[in-house]
Amino acid sequence: MKVKLKKGSHRSWCGPSALTAVTGLTYDTVTRTMRRVLHRRQITSVSINQLQRMLIHWKLSPIFTDDWRYLPASRPTMAAWMRDTWGKLGSNMHVIVTTHHVAVIKGRKYYDNSRPDGCSFKQAPLRRARVIIVWKLNR
Repeated sequence: MKVKLKKGSHRSWCGPSALTAVTGLTYDTVTRTMRRVLHRRQITSVSINQLQRMLIHWKLSPIFTDDWRYLPASRPTMAAWMRDTWGKLGSNMHVIVTTHHVAVIKGRKYYDNSRPDGCSFKQAPLRRARVIIVWKLNR
């Protein structure tokens, strides 16, 4: 698994980058499909609903495991969420939406647009960001 970033450009957004890690498609293919399905001219930010819609579009069947959208005071940090669910993750793929960021966790590896090859969770950026929603993906 790897995030396939844009060629010839250093800028990539976290929503399409997370979708490239999950689907295995290139960044350009993901953004082109997102523009077509979501009827948008430009993809710079992705809402939770749009991200869920694209996961369903690629038949990845996202399952809500944790949802703190309406409980902002009780949102854990990503580090606290990982500590609480460490033994339960297994080799499943999880899409995590934090405050202003989207990442993918598979097993013990963390993937996003700043770490396209993946890294251990201890080296992951934004570990102190608050988790809003977590999807477990069934392939």
